[in-house]
Amino acid sequence: MFGNTSLKKKRNIKKHSAHHDFLDVIGEQSTSLSGSSKCAKVDVTKQEADSNEANDGIQAGPPQAQCAPDKDVLKRVHKPQTQIRALPQLEDFITTLDVALPAKAEVLLLPSDFTADKHQTLGLTLLAKVEYQLWEGEANDTVSSLCSTILHGMVLLDAKKAHSHGVYQNTRSMCFIRSVQDKKKVWMAQYREAHRRLLSLADDEAEVASEFPELSEEDTFAKNAASAHKLKDGSNMDSWIWGFGRLHGMDEVQKADFLIQQEVELLEEEFRCLIRACCMMGTTWTTLASSISSKYAPDQKTLRIAQGSGLDQSSGYRAYAFQKAAMYQKMESVAHEHFAALDGEWPSEDETLSEMVMQLCPVTAVDWEDVCHEAAQAKAAAQAST
Repeated sequence: MFGNTSLKKKRNIKKHSAHHDFLDVIGEQSTSLSGSSKCAKVDVTKQEADSNEANDGIQAGPPQAQCAPDKDVLKRVHKPQTQIRALPQLEDFITTLDVALPAKAEVLLLPSDFTADKHQTLGLTLLAKVEYQLWEGEANDTVSSLCSTILHGMVLLDAKKAHSHGVYQNTRSMCFIRSVQDKKKVWMAQYREAHRRLLSLADDEAEVASEFPELSEEDTFAKNAASAHKLKDGSNMDSWIWGFGRLHGMDEVQKADFLIQQEVELLEEEFRCLIRACCMMGTTWTTLASSISSKYAPDQKTLRIAQGSGLDQSSGYRAYAFQKAAMYQKMESVAHEHFAALDGEWPSEDETLSEMVMQLCPVTAVDWEDVCHEAAQAKAAAQAST
C-alpha cells in the first residue's frame, strides 16, 4: 500500500509460533533444547559408574533402577553441543541448563531470555530484532483471536437464552460456554507472554507500552452488537483491543496515507452497495409489474368503471411498477458510469466480490534469506572487529 517494505514487514508479517519461527530463521544459531523425557533422569550417573567399574576391572552392567533413555532424551543431550558450535558465546549459559526438565519448562536461550544490556556483548542484537518482529506478530495474532473468542462467547450466551430450556439443555450449553471461556484465558496468557518478551527486547519500553498495552480482565468485555442497547450503553466505551494493531509503526505521513486510502476504499464500497441496491429494487419492481396481486385489487366501483370503459383493471398498478423499475434502472446505470469514471473496481463475471477484494489486499512476503544474510554479515563484522 505504501511501498515501504520494512513497514509492510512490521504490519503484515504472519507468525504462528514465535519460538519455532525464530529457530527456523536463524537455523543452527539457536537450536532449541526441545523434546520430551520418559525417564526421570538422564543416564549421567551411569557414565560415572562405568568409568569407576572399568578402573576396578569390573564389567559394567545395565542400571537396575533406571529405564533406558528414549530417542528424545538422546537428542536433548546432544543438542546443547550443536547450540554451542553455533553460538559459542553462550557456552557458559548452555552448560548450566538442566536437560531433565520438562519440555515446557526449558529455557531456549533466545535473545528475550537475556536483558537488553547483554545483547550487544553476546552478539544477539540482530537476532533480537528478528525475535521482536516475531513476538510483535504473535501479539497481533493473539489479540485478533481473543476478539473472535469474545464474540463467540456472546453468540453462545444469546443462543443459550433463546433456545436452552430445562436443566439438561442449560447444563450442555454451559459446557460449551466454559470451553470458550477457557480458550479466552489461553489467549490472554499468550498475549501477556508476548508483552513480557517485547518489553525485554525493546530499547524503549515506553514505546512498547504505548503500542502494546497491558491486558487486564476488564479489557476482555464488550457491548453485544447483536442485541438492543440499553440506557447509558453509549457512555461505556469498548476497550483498546477492538481497535488494536491498525496504525502501529507508522509516522504521521504514513498514517495520513493510510487514512486517505481507507476513505477511498469506503467510498468504493458505498458505490458498490448503491449499484447492487438499485439493481435489486429494479428487478423487484419489474417482477411486481408482471404479476397481478390480489392485495391491490380495485374496489367494486373502480372495477365497474374499468369494465365499462374497456380498460385493464390493473393497468394503473402496472404503470406505477414499471415507472419505479425504470427509475431504479436509470439510477443503476448512472452510478455505474460515475463509478467507472473514477476507476472503481467491479467484480468480473467469473469472480465474486469477496475474491476481488482479497486480490486488492496488500500481500507481504518476508525474504528470510536476506534476514539470515544480514545476520551472517553482522557476525562476520563482529568477528573482524575483535
